[in-house]
Amino acid sequence: TTKPRDTALNCAVTLPRPVTVAADVRRLKSTADEKPESLRAATYDEIDLLTEAHGLQARWLSPDGKTNQSCWLPHADLAVAREFTAGSADHEAFFKRLSEPGKITLRGQLDVWEMLQPAIQPSAKLDYERPSEEVTIKFASSSLLSHPGTNWAFKPNGDSRGLTLFGLVRSRLWWPFEITIQSGPTPPTLHATWFTEQDSKPRAFPLRRFFVPWTKPEGTELPTHVSRAVPEIAGGNWLHGQRLFAGGKLACAKCHTMRGDGGHVGPDLSNLPQRDYDSIVRDIRQPSVALNPDHLASIIELADGDALTGLLTRETATEITVVDASAAPHQVPRAQVKSIRPSTLSLMPEGLWDAMTRDEQRDLMTFLLTNPLDPAPLEREGAPPPRKRSELQAVIDAAEPGSRRIETASLNAAQIPPANPFHIVLCDGPKDHGIGEHDYPLWKKRWSTLLALADGVTVDTAHIWPSVEQFKKANVVAFFNANPGWNDTRKTELDAYLARGGGAAYFHWAVEAHDDAPAFAQRIGLASNAGQLKFRHGPIDFALTDHPIARGFTAGSFTNQNFIDETYWQWVGNVSDVNLIATSIEDGVAQPEIWTHESGKGRVFVSIPGHYNWTFDDPLYRVLVLRGICWAGRQPMDRLAELATIGARIE
Repeated sequence: TTKPRDTALNCAVTLPRPVTVAADVRRLKSTADEKPESLRAATYDEIDLLTEAHGLQARWLSPDGKTNQSCWLPHADLAVAREFTAGSADHEAFFKRLSEPGKITLRGQLDVWEMLQPAIQPSAKLDYERPSEEVTIKFASSSLLSHPGTNWAFKPNGDSRGLTLFGLVRSRLWWPFEITIQSGPTPPTLHATWFTEQDSKPRAFPLRRFFVPWTKPEGTELPTHVSRAVPEIAGGNWLHGQRLFAGGKLACAKCHTMRGDGGHVGPDLSNLPQRDYDSIVRDIRQPSVALNPDHLASIIELADGDALTGLLTRETATEITVVDASAAPHQVPRAQVKSIRPSTLSLMPEGLWDAMTRDEQRDLMTFLLTNPLDPAPLEREGAPPPRKRSELQAVIDAAEPGSRRIETASLNAAQIPPANPFHIVLCDGPKDHGIGEHDYPLWKKRWSTLLALADGVTVDTAHIWPSVEQFKKANVVAFFNANPGWNDTRKTELDAYLARGGGAAYFHWAVEAHDDAPAFAQRIGLASNAGQLKFRHGPIDFALTDHPIARGFTAGSFTNQNFIDETYWQWVGNVSDVNLIATSIEDGVAQPEIWTHESGKGRVFVSIPGHYNWTFDDPLYRVLVLRGICWAGRQPMDRLAELATIGARIE
């Protein structure tokens, strides 16, 4: 009676007390030499049965197509599957069919992620990039074997009794497969082995590597910004929770790291989205109930009678370093240490949960249990390295005092004033380029999620062009598309919107207007006519101006070591009509690449970078974009700055 599941989660299905068990209990009661403890142990009302999505679908079909036998097998190797299913009447009937003329079709999926590489804790990162594994899979049969095709490279053996598949594994996605072999009168055999380029020794597949064809990995059933349903946090504000975690009231970030940011006195909490609500609340309320063995506190008794309680982080022959509950380090000479003994209490103080309001509890748990956005997948080679936090911090430190800071470590939620309503409309268009390029729909989906996290911000979306009602409500309309359908009617609508003081933001190919580029340039400053535009893909060195949007940035912020995208030049329009933010040297001349333009009461922000998906996940580039959107909408410049790191590529 459970609901159908297509996600590969190991679950316990609770079964009522089986009749056969009741009969066993009656039998035990009639046995004189059975002890009462055994009777009590055998008597229960229900049992939890583990259910998994491992295995594959098997079907035998007669030559005339009129008779078939279907079942589930735990492994592709038929001998292995037969051993594991011994005693099952259904499987015995299936294996009897293999002696009759017909064909057997096996359908399933293979998990080939980290075949020889050790697994990494969810949400954790190594300090280096592991190379992709090149995996080879071999199927061999005593009978004719066929395969309808695969997204991996493959080749059949010369005698059509085997199949070899190989390829680089770059993601956790599974490889679906379908194999057909002939049966009867001698039952066929089928074997499956694998090896990698690091070790050519053939190995058998563990049962856990096979999944039934209708299931999918955990997480793929939801968009990146949607998390599992947790009723207790319904309506929670993720950004408010982040501020609580980092701010002075709770000061969690002093000791704990969350998604790569924070201290290291306590355990890294990045895997909490894998945990349940109640257990996390218990850990906050009663921090000493379960102690992490890697973060056990010690009590250091000193010769003068004082004592320190903290985490021992460093020991030398002459000195020890102890970090206390406030994350403050203390260097203590060994000569002053009388004794060191483990503490039975956590460094985390009690009372934090009860010190919060109900809304604060909900918001904090929303932050801990959910991840609103992950970096977009790298679908092509050539991405720049993730942005370093130190690069982001350099911009923060150089910004004007009193501005809204990008990181929230020093912020208390109570310090942030209420935000006035800010309505943004995002317009995409049909994707018109290669993998990982010009992905307008993905941008609309991801940025509508990102922007909606901010206080007072509402986000609406449109395809190609906003509606009349959307223009009426918008403070800023952002375009990331090829400007399709630009015509006289849309000129009039845009003119009216800008005339009333509306803001607009244009990204990358949205500056294109073909032969009508001169008229478009009057509205956005500079425009493109594809017939005369020049472009270049690759590393970029941006020169930044003293424009307010570029505050805190330096000439080294975007360099050919850390920024790869596409530049345009040979514009239609007059450069003197725009306020430059960034230029790049193309054909030996500084060419406009990011600028602002004022059209009547309206404000327009234009950024040419954005060809590749990864550019929108660069947190430093995001700072410029978020400031540009705020500038166009006449908002405080850093109102959206807290969004720069959410779902960004940062280390």
